[in-house]
Amino acid sequence: MSAPTKATESKREKFRKFVERCGIMEIVTRALTDLYEEQLQEPEEALDFFRKKISVSSDEELAAANARIQELEAKIANLPETEPST
Repeated sequence: MSAPTKATESKREKFRKFVERCGIMEIVTRALTDLYEEQLQEPEEALDFFRKKISVSSDEELAAANARIQELEAKIANLPETEPST
C-alpha cells in the first residue's frame, strides 16, 4: 500500500474538523456508546436502534411536523388579544 499524500491527509483533516464542528462526531459517538451499553440486551435491528438514537426523521415526518407548526401558528395568530390584568 502506498502512504497517503499530504493532499489526502489535508483533505481528511478538513473533513474531520468539519464533522467535529457540526456536532456529528458527538452524536455518532453517543449513539455508538448507547449501542455498546445495550450489549446485554442486543437490539434485533442495530441499524434501527442507531437511527432512533440519532433521530433520523423521514421526509414525511418532517412534512407533517411542518404542517402542524403552520396550523398552530395560524391558531395563535387568530387568538383574540386580551388586556393584561393589573
